[in-house]
Amino acid sequence: MNGASRLVSLGRRRRMIAPALLLLLLVATVLSGCARIDPWMRDTCVAALPGLEPADAPIVVTGVETVGDRGEAIRVAYRSGAGKAAHDHEIACAFAEDPATGTRDLVGIRTEQGILPVGRFFVLKRYWLGDDARRAAGLARLTVADTARPRVLLDLDATAGLRLQQALDALAPAALYALLGLAATLVIGLVGRLLVFFGDLSMLGAFAALTAAVAVLGGGGADPLIAVPVTLVAAAAVVGLWGGAIGRTVVAPLAFRSPTPILVAAVGLSVALQEFVARARGVDDLWLAPPAGRPILVADGPFEVFVTPMRLVLVVAAFTAVVAVVKVLPRTRFGREWRAVADDAATARLFGIDPERVLRRTCVLAGALAGVAGAVQVLAWGGTSFHMGTALGVKAVIAAVLGGLGSLPGAALAGVLIGFVEAGWTAVWGADWRDVVVFGLLVAVLPWRRDGLLGSGGDRA
Repeated sequence: MNGASRLVSLGRRRRMIAPALLLLLLVATVLSGCARIDPWMRDTCVAALPGLEPADAPIVVTGVETVGDRGEAIRVAYRSGAGKAAHDHEIACAFAEDPATGTRDLVGIRTEQGILPVGRFFVLKRYWLGDDARRAAGLARLTVADTARPRVLLDLDATAGLRLQQALDALAPAALYALLGLAATLVIGLVGRLLVFFGDLSMLGAFAALTAAVAVLGGGGADPLIAVPVTLVAAAAVVGLWGGAIGRTVVAPLAFRSPTPILVAAVGLSVALQEFVARARGVDDLWLAPPAGRPILVADGPFEVFVTPMRLVLVVAAFTAVVAVVKVLPRTRFGREWRAVADDAATARLFGIDPERVLRRTCVLAGALAGVAGAVQVLAWGGTSFHMGTALGVKAVIAAVLGGLGSLPGAALAGVLIGFVEAGWTAVWGADWRDVVVFGLLVAVLPWRRDGLLGSGGDRA
């Protein structure tokens, strides 16, 4: 490579690094500019104040902060009484989390006189915090000073807050389906057949990510966000190897022959992967309480907006991978070979490109992307099962077709669209008809755009 080529390559790398740095800066800004106090823990501790003070004493909350490295306790400073009779006090509320369910519960309160006795704590929790009428009457005596209000990035009205919350909730599924759509398009764009096993590769990635997350977080001393790079790399590596093996033994030998064998093999492969995991890991669903799952307050107002640090980091990592495939891959030698084979495998062979070799390497990359999608599934929602790949595989194919067969930007865009449609429908009408709406989206769009959202041919990156 001569000097000019090196300069061009360096310039391209710098242009790709800049967006990634901007994304990381955005995450750091959001995490630093938002309140990290768990809203349920805060509200529970504040609601206990009227039950600890005289019935006629007004209460002004002057400060709220977390206690401990993991924020397992809340300290509330407040002023009780009026005029010269007013005095400053504080309490600390301790919470514990059930590792199996991920739910939290108030387990103790410390006042200035010491830990609240067991009997009084039981009465307060059962007959004050557990009684909606008494709790509401007590909160009516309570005001919150400006110094105790959470530090947030935005102050929105109810409608804007609701829309922002729905958009934030849609980011994780959008990232998931964008990854799956890219994985499917990479392979389908070469073979020209709708293969449905990418969801099952994602299922393998979910189990690999679950194993890695348990290994990292099992001792309880590691930062939960450390699990993100470990699980993403583990899932990508494991499923990338699976993808390479499948590409070498199943896809490549059948890809450039008659269409029926590879379609039948793809269905059989999907069933085989599910049965393999069911026999190896059992048929019961496995759950992992999402690490770093305590929400942070992004926007205040009539409708408070929350996001968890884990989902925010996952979305940035997933979309970084999506942008890398869409923007960087076409500029590499492998990307140009992939495009040549996708356009015309026979002509590419005449120019010295081996379509089978390109397809085998593509299966490795597609497997890695599907594995990352499985890791996103585990870290964002926590659930894994041997049959989860069926619906994911169908949606991956829908994203590939909806975006335009062979169009990498189209597949990513279609995946994002599916994620937002799915999240929006669930927020308004529930999850019962969610998949029907997603499948209907394909039927509604294709008559209007037969070649997908971004078409095919020259506009396929």
